[in-house]
Amino acid sequence: MNIVYLGKYTLNKVHASAGTKRVLNQIRYLAIDNRVNVITISHYSSDYECNLNLKRHDSNLLRLLTIPIHWVFVCFWLVANKQPGRNILLLESVVELNFAIPVLFSKLVGYKLVHDVIENFFLPETETSFISRMNKVVSLLFYRIITSYADGIIVISERLFEQYSLLRLPVLKLYNSVEIRQLAVDLEEKNETTTFLYSGTFGIKDAVQDLLRAFIRVSQDYTNVKLVLTGRNESDYFQECMELIQTNERICYLGYLDSDLLEKAYRNADVLVATRNSSQFADYGFPYKLSEYLSFGKPVIASAVSDIPMLFTDYEDILLVEPSNIESIAKKMKFAIDNRHILKGIAEKGFDKCNRYFSINRIGKDLSDFLTTI
Repeated sequence: MNIVYLGKYTLNKVHASAGTKRVLNQIRYLAIDNRVNVITISHYSSDYECNLNLKRHDSNLLRLLTIPIHWVFVCFWLVANKQPGRNILLLESVVELNFAIPVLFSKLVGYKLVHDVIENFFLPETETSFISRMNKVVSLLFYRIITSYADGIIVISERLFEQYSLLRLPVLKLYNSVEIRQLAVDLEEKNETTTFLYSGTFGIKDAVQDLLRAFIRVSQDYTNVKLVLTGRNESDYFQECMELIQTNERICYLGYLDSDLLEKAYRNADVLVATRNSSQFADYGFPYKLSEYLSFGKPVIASAVSDIPMLFTDYEDILLVEPSNIESIAKKMKFAIDNRHILKGIAEKGFDKCNRYFSINRIGKDLSDFLTTI
């Protein structure tokens, strides 16, 4: 197959989002037996060798003026790089302005088009920029005619599966994938400090303030505890998180870490935490961090959102908490501190579930099989 990704997400390690990691893992598997290229429009250049990156300007005026140029360039590229046999155009989201015309053009020249939907893009949001509003209008227009141009849909959760199944197009539910590592869990020593770790973007959806408030409560009853935070953001919510951190000396903020240092931080922690708030956004999506955490063979505290309660069993292979519930988070933290001997079994079973649901080999094969049948 000849597979072309139209990139909403930049494929740059330094700015790697969950969506980027999802795509990179897909490409890693698909590129073994297929020709795969990626076209992105971004501030940043990609380090992926088969990437075509078109420069995105900061100025709204320049962005609008260059969009037609990008359209023409991408359309010519699609014609020039079309191969004999099956040609797939894989769109990493709904259709936005950057790729509106190339999406329609690809159908005219014989590409099969597949959406990879990782969230409900039509939920209310706080983003009100001019470009964002234009993208929302374009996305809604394309969604209304999706059955006339799309050949298949990939979704990340059961709620999205139910939503897109109504369109009567081929639909595949595909979770994020990870590389399965060698399992190594050592949580037997009871005299050591119990270290919890959160890593992420510090968005409102991540409920980091709930986690911080829960840990502050726990640290009032336990002295042998520590909370490590990694990641960064420029939002007011992030600044509020930093203010909460200042009130507790057992909370350590490491900032943004590159992949090697982040992996070391994961391995040094005892329990990894993937919190989410109570929202439709959380239930329609699926946290990438969960699969990433589990692949390290660590016990995980996770909010019971999206498909997580369908896949995991509380106290057996995961520690589930109610979303947006500080007391629920504090309760599971205390359980982890008091029951380190149980955590090893939970971590091992969680690792097995990770291998079953999120292994790149399984996810990649499901994706490849889907693309060959549409």
